[in-house]
Amino acid sequence: MKKYLIINADDFGLSPGVNRAIGELHQARVVFSATLMVNMPGFEEAVALVRQCLALGVGLHPLRQVKL
Repeated sequence: MKKYLIINADDFGLSPGVNRAIGELHQARVVFSATLMVNMPGFEEAVALVRQCLALGVGLHPLRQVKL
């Protein structure tokens, strides 16, 4: 049975530097998914980067707890 290591990049959208690092790691085939922080300064830049990196899986990073 094969084992796989999945590396997910956290805090996508936090800042331009974080976005750049995630983009570079994805291009190097190290990172295949990231969690996007929608209320942070680098959000719009992260969205633009996702449009260039269509193979990057993106989920949402909750910024606060929600009671159900």
